[in-house]
Amino acid sequence: MPKVNWIYLCDYAYKDVTGKTSIIGMFNNINVLRLPNKYQQIFTIMEVEKLARENCKLEVIITSPSGEEITKKVGREIGAQGTTTQVMKITLIYAFYGIPLKEPGEYHALLFLDGECIHSIPFRVRVLKLKKENSKKD
Repeated sequence: MPKVNWIYLCDYAYKDVTGKTSIIGMFNNINVLRLPNKYQQIFTIMEVEKLARENCKLEVIITSPSGEEITKKVGREIGAQGTTTQVMKITLIYAFYGIPLKEPGEYHALLFLDGECIHSIPFRVRVLKLKKENSKKD
C-alpha cells in the first residue's frame, strides 16, 4: 500500500528537469483584511512511496471550517511502473487557484488514497484587525 512520507502546503512548488524539488512559502495561516475573499493560489506537494507494481489514485481537496468542499478534487491515477516489489518514491504537486475564503477558522487540505481520506493538513484563515491611525495633530 502506498504511503505518504511528507506533505506540505505552500505558495508555490515545482520539480526541475534534474529532479530537484523546490518549495516556496510554506504556511499554516492565511491572513486577510476582510471576508469573503479569494486566495490566489495554494500548492500541495508530497512524496509518496509505493511498490513499482502498485496502482493507486491520489486526490486532494480543500474544505472550509463548516465542512464545505470549496475546491474541486485534483489528483491523478498512478499506474504500475513494473512488476517488481521495488520501492519507488514519487513527488506529486497539485495546485489550486482562486480559492474562495468565506469564513474565518480552520480549513483543511484533505488527501484521498483510492477514494479514502488518509490525511488532513489544517490551516487557519484569520481576519486582520488594523489599528486606525491617530488623526490628532501635534
